Amino acid sequence: MSKKIVIYLISTLLFITGCNKNNEINESLDTKQDNISSSSEEVSLLEPLSEDGEVIQNAAVPKSEGEGIDVITSVQADKNIPAATSEHDVAVFFRAIYDNNTAKISDFLHDGFDINAMNKNGENAVNAAIASGSYYVLQFLIDNGANLNSTSDTGIPPLSQAILEYNKQAVDMLLNSKKVDMYYVWGDIWTGSPLYIACSKANVYALEKMVENGADLNYDFSEYNAVPLIHYALNYKQYIKQEEYRELIAFLILNKINVNIKNNKGHTPLMTALKNGDIDGFNALIAGGADITIKDDDGKTALFYAEHLKGSSMLPDNEYNKIIHLLSMDNGTK
Repeated sequence: MSKKIVIYLISTLLFITGCNKNNEINESLDTKQDNISSSSEEVSLLEPLSEDGEVIQNAAVPKSEGEGIDVITSVQADKNIPAATSEHDVAVFFRAIYDNNTAKISDFLHDGFDINAMNKNGENAVNAAIASGSYYVLQFLIDNGANLNSTSDTGIPPLSQAILEYNKQAVDMLLNSKKVDMYYVWGDIWTGSPLYIACSKANVYALEKMVENGADLNYDFSEYNAVPLIHYALNYKQYIKQEEYRELIAFLILNKINVNIKNNKGHTPLMTALKNGDIDGFNALIAGGADITIKDDDGKTALFYAEHLKGSSMLPDNEYNKIIHLLSMDNGTK
């Protein structure tokens, strides 16, 4: 689906105009300094979430309890390097990656070097190639059997890293390989999986490419106690530019995400949008067929959450009255 068509559908779905994005996602990464691991920097920007997907303000990163994403330091980095491999060889190998030198990489592999080895910073070859924009090396690693679903010590799989960096070329290369697990979860860090990363960054390009490659936006991550994807996206509104947020929510709905799925408190996406005072999300969900009569675990419908917004600075009075009228039309009970 072309960007122009997507934007047109977004405008219709949200009953607004002028949602065209002013800024395009960068086509490729600038070459980074040799000793910087971009993936670990990006991970630290992810906000921790509570169990229902709400962002916790000024909170420490939770400890792998399905609430957010850990930043894993490379405390055992020395153990990443095979005993028979010298630190010098590892340094030269990764230098070749940063230099986009496939011939040198080939020589190392011919001599038995582990294609999936990490350097002392806990960075593996695929992640390093993505971070440095070394696309010839990245393709070489893909073609020669590198594990595309492994992680560096930051816990970020390659596809998630490419999405974090808005690296279209790397996203395309990884997905075109047909070797990438689009639902990959490292340990129980579900927020680091590609679909969740794409939503947190409003990277609609990556979402579109994953859907084109068969990704199911309603995939069940419940074994990791994950927040449903639509709830997760709704709770990132304050961290995303408005036009990008509108496009994100519209894309999810247009691609058949479940607009009535409940989180662990029994809240529907409509309830989540109302709790956030999110008129854009609310309108998109209504346009997408959200059921206003569903009750949460306490027997309350969306109308209850709407009524509690009266006088709130999050919602102008005229918008509040429209929402109450709409939710009252089908006799939704509190």
